[in-house]
Amino acid sequence: MKRAQIQFGESLAVIIILVVMIVLGIMFYARLQHDENTETSRTHSDLKAIEIAKLASSLPELKCTGRPVQDKTCIDMEKAIRLEKWIGDNPTNLHYVKVFGDATVKLYFVYPTPIPVLNPIEIMKQTQNTQYKTTVQVPVTIHDPSTRKSRFGYLEVSSGG
Repeated sequence: MKRAQIQFGESLAVIIILVVMIVLGIMFYARLQHDENTETSRTHSDLKAIEIAKLASSLPELKCTGRPVQDKTCIDMEKAIRLEKWIGDNPTNLHYVKVFGDATVKLYFVYPTPIPVLNPIEIMKQTQNTQYKTTVQVPVTIHDPSTRKSRFGYLEVSSGG
């Protein structure tokens, strides 16, 4: 009888060890899946922010016109100020909500000197309740048609995933 009890105890110990190893394997696999999903979300957020930055810098509402040399990264300062005011007065404008989604788009002046009154121009401001937020900065030329001078700056897009 003692030998049967010892064999039963050994079998029980092997089963318990096997179950513990299976549970640890499942936990390890779940952790790997979570990390992979997190990385996918971050990549998606990065790509979305880059897409919105590209779209924002090429909006006809912001592009420079009437210049002898066509600059693809030129933003008209007066148009940006008007667009900021217009979107600010109509925050639920469906066209721009579709274009920018949950992104915040700001235009910063950098060189020769920042303009404190205008720095930054918030073209679009959305509330972001996302876990992953990506910020992309695109260098642009900011042209002031009233003085016919250009400045350097950047367009900052913050987007969630």
